[in-house]
Amino acid sequence: MSLCLLSACLGSCSGTIYLDEVDSGIELDSGIEFDSGQPEDAGDLPADEAGDESPVDAADGGDGPVNPDLGLPPTVTLLVNNQEDPPPAPYNTTATVSWTSTNASACELNPGAHTGLSGSLTTPGLTEDTTYSISCINESGLTADAAVVIPVYPQCEWPEGEGFAYDLLVDGGVDLSDVEPTAAEFLGLRYWSLFTESESYQNQFLVGSDEDLNGVLLYPDNAPRYRMVYVNGGSSGHGCTLGAEGRQRFRTFFENGGSYTGSCAGAYMVNTGSQCHLDLWDGWFESDTPWGVTLSVVFTEVDHPLVMALEELAGTTTIDDISHYGGPLYQPSDSDPPGTEYLGTITNVHGVLEGAPSIMAYKPTLDSGRLVVHASHPEYASGGTRRDLMAATFLYALAGGLKLPFHKGELQNSEPVVMNQDETRVGDEQYHRWTLDIPPGTTTLEITARGISEDVDLYVSYGCPSHRDTHDYSSAQSGPGDEYILIADPSRGIWHVSVFGSHDLWNGSSYELVADWR
Repeated sequence: MSLCLLSACLGSCSGTIYLDEVDSGIELDSGIEFDSGQPEDAGDLPADEAGDESPVDAADGGDGPVNPDLGLPPTVTLLVNNQEDPPPAPYNTTATVSWTSTNASACELNPGAHTGLSGSLTTPGLTEDTTYSISCINESGLTADAAVVIPVYPQCEWPEGEGFAYDLLVDGGVDLSDVEPTAAEFLGLRYWSLFTESESYQNQFLVGSDEDLNGVLLYPDNAPRYRMVYVNGGSSGHGCTLGAEGRQRFRTFFENGGSYTGSCAGAYMVNTGSQCHLDLWDGWFESDTPWGVTLSVVFTEVDHPLVMALEELAGTTTIDDISHYGGPLYQPSDSDPPGTEYLGTITNVHGVLEGAPSIMAYKPTLDSGRLVVHASHPEYASGGTRRDLMAATFLYALAGGLKLPFHKGELQNSEPVVMNQDETRVGDEQYHRWTLDIPPGTTTLEITARGISEDVDLYVSYGCPSHRDTHDYSSAQSGPGDEYILIADPSRGIWHVSVFGSHDLWNGSSYELVADWR
């Protein structure tokens, strides 16, 4: 047993007592006895044989008995989320720090100078690796210390519109007008317009063809290829020309995060009132409204994101000279589906439209897109406040849609995932996002994409989804060859792998992805 005794008579001691082992002869009661290993009549022996020396100074390398006045040393246990070695925490999230001690009279946890022999606290939002340390002491001056480092993942950002072929599809198909919404160009959106009166031509794009099995709205895995669709005015009979399969394409698009905007006929089409409607909103619009009138809309919802955007763009929340051609009459009801909103109040028009809402918005789930439809026609304007109203509409719809491409799953060590079926290939400008969890002590991580039919690139990042502009590692060879990344001494925790379709094939590219670590 080695020890250092704090005593005025032992000047060589540092003031801290270290106990490497406890003598089994210690009795834990008020009369502490030490087994000297001598016979009971040792008092008759000479002093140098009787073992009556004073306690041994540990600085002299002795192995004598412990000073009973100092008591047992304190112990302390420090945990983060009930773990001594916590995994990395997401950026700006909190953690629970807890501690317990024994044989201590006082403890202090830092940062924060928290006291108590035991306790717990919730950290503030963590934005960098953070160390918590605790020191405990007993009445004899013995101490115990512990520290835990909380690693923190970096702050993550995903560029707006990254992972989509376009921002907007303008549907001006059969029975619809061919208006180009100037707000799209004003906002700098990437858009593609479909203007046709040919049902077969329309449906090879909106329904599907051999070159694009599930239509332009969707990637092969049914993720939205566009962030938003705008359906022009005209006749809601457009839904009939799509057929059941085409209408389902719109529903899948909306359910999986694509946003929907429209005017007049484009608004009628979202409800459930006809077998040719899209059934995006479980309700019904009245249709007995005037034809060929102009009206104004006053937005009093000053704290609503759409109205705030409108005021910033137009400098006003009153929009005049909006054309109306028999569009829907919105009538708010307690039976409206949850997530339904009405915005704007129609004025300066006689009849049933006076006082009615101008816009209906709807977002049924966190994963769905957002629907924003106008009863009238602000899209006709080439500039000015009506264009700004359409721009605010687009911004609000986009804000409620899919931001981050689908997470496909977690990779297991040395277990390939094969993505070579029609519904599993990676589309044009699309990301397939994968993650893997690297254990402590890993020295090598290898990631390989192989069996590639078109050009596919590979991007890898620690802690954040990776893409072509922001990543820690990449492999982006031209053509359909293998892509390979080797990482030495990878950090413990979550790594993100993105497979990017660097091609223009609508039916996508096959690939096989495998991660090996050791």
